[in-house]
Amino acid sequence: MAKSPPRRTPLDVLTTFSDCEAISDWARDAARYMVERGILKGADGGFLPKENCTFEQGVVLAKRVYERFADEQVLNNAPMMRSGLSAPVVTQPAASPADVSIQKGVKLEWQAMPGVSQYLVRIDYPGATQTQSSYVSSTEFQVQPQRGKSLSPGRHTVSIAAVDGDHNVISPFTRVSLNLRNDSDYYFDFKSAAEAESYMKTVTIRVWDFDANGQKVTRTKSLTVHKWVADDVVAIFEDIYNGPEKFPIHTVHGYRPGSSGEHPKGTAIDINPNENYEMWLDGRVGVGSFWKPGENPYSIPLDGDVVRAFRARGWGWGGTDWRSKRDYMHFSYFGT
Repeated sequence: MAKSPPRRTPLDVLTTFSDCEAISDWARDAARYMVERGILKGADGGFLPKENCTFEQGVVLAKRVYERFADEQVLNNAPMMRSGLSAPVVTQPAASPADVSIQKGVKLEWQAMPGVSQYLVRIDYPGATQTQSSYVSSTEFQVQPQRGKSLSPGRHTVSIAAVDGDHNVISPFTRVSLNLRNDSDYYFDFKSAAEAESYMKTVTIRVWDFDANGQKVTRTKSLTVHKWVADDVVAIFEDIYNGPEKFPIHTVHGYRPGSSGEHPKGTAIDINPNENYEMWLDGRVGVGSFWKPGENPYSIPLDGDVVRAFRARGWGWGGTDWRSKRDYMHFSYFGT
């Protein structure tokens, strides 16, 4: 039986250069990409990876890039921003940065580009000594610290470009400047109820409930919370109100001094406590009578409108997030 000829390993184009070993590991993929496309050709048999690019060489490189990619539509366009920043989105050249709170961060959004499945988002932090790069498949990115952590204040530059399947950049960059600032309203370590109350705000929300005939009707309720999360809370309950379930709420509590957890901070909300009880894992019931989603209309379903509305803004839920107990009524900004 005749033996099959041995498979040949594809030639690495970088090995054709006499000084290929001098190309740094981090630069090899990019160098290979440029050589395979005829953009970088070296000189006198060498790649010259440690040499500076002359003005004349730069002109030649720009010409080759244009000739190579001129017909590829995506490479002629940078991602187009459609973000709702408090100040106009800034593209190249940079102008006045948008002023954004560190604690709340900002969501950047851009229009999808034809034929593009991923984007590179790069954040240059103040001082230009730290860079964070992320590859995302969606057309949005949240510049926001995790709970309990913070970003550095100052000017941040966010650069966004389309990439191919190998994470090679295939479009111009769009750049957005963000001036992240500290906010004196972001304070929760109150020493007394009197101190806490100066940070509280009472908001009005719309909810569904049942009337005497068992029909769902609109009611308005007042809810006191920390002023930092007040806008969040109004938006959350508006999402619940507009949801397909028309989830009914007859009791809702927010700021509550003298209690434990996040209620004294104004960052926790209890919904329909009697029908969404607090139960320890050993079977003890703390507050409420039962939790029967699908059977009782006031009980909060696991993946219903209420949970999704809070989750969408990063709030935690006592129904699934804790190890020690289940507190189905309880939603909190810090997840405690």
